[in-house]
Amino acid sequence: MASITSAVLLLAGVGVLLATSASSTLDCGPNEHFEACGTCEGTCFQPNIDNCPLHYPYCLDPTCECNPGYVRSDNGTCIPTASCPPPPFDCPEGEVYTKCVSTCKPSCIRPYPIYCPAVLCQPGCTCSSGYERGADGKCIKATTCHDIINRYVRYNGTCIPFNSCPNPRCPKNEFWSECGGSRCEATCEDPYLNQGNCVPGCTAGCECAPGFLRNNLGVCVDFHNCNHPCRNVICPFDEVCVVNANKTTTCVSRQCLLRGC
Repeated sequence: MASITSAVLLLAGVGVLLATSASSTLDCGPNEHFEACGTCEGTCFQPNIDNCPLHYPYCLDPTCECNPGYVRSDNGTCIPTASCPPPPFDCPEGEVYTKCVSTCKPSCIRPYPIYCPAVLCQPGCTCSSGYERGADGKCIKATTCHDIINRYVRYNGTCIPFNSCPNPRCPKNEFWSECGGSRCEATCEDPYLNQGNCVPGCTAGCECAPGFLRNNLGVCVDFHNCNHPCRNVICPFDEVCVVNANKTTTCVSRQCLLRGC
């Protein structure tokens, strides 16, 4: 009986130690909360990040994030959105300033954003939430996009309204895009696009739907159905698994992966 009691006390002690250790990692600053599945956090100049380079089925590392109504300031603290300083320059109507203008944003003629983290970004203006860039380069309400895309295109040698084109059919788990077939499409072999194959381009074609990756057979499958070498690799904090040229796996810094080394 004594040995059983000692074992129970030992396990209880270990449990308390682990709980104490875990809780120490959950201590967040003012106006913050812990997130086990980290996301791309909003900032004063980009409160809503809709082109997070690591999205489902991926997570950023567990971290502290700002509470709703707060954003991360330049000094690293969470402040109310209303307390943010004004942007360094004015943006046109329907646009907001951001430190990272993505070339992979959706537009009226391409309503689905592409997963393109390897493309470099620069500070500038981007369409506000609920707006998309029209054919003339101006940001307009997404609800009016159908007027923009009703243009004429050549089909079988004849110019016809775009909306009169035959509906292209794409395989399962894919959608048609007027700016599809991009080399920036993530694959099972290169889910993070770290192999330098992301070349901005625009050709009509079928793309994998969000949450799906193209396998080596050209079929769009769920990430969990990808036979990727990194599936069962556990990397240290703030690192991700990549496949080397010799087909072996290694862990590299997440920042190195996103920004280039």
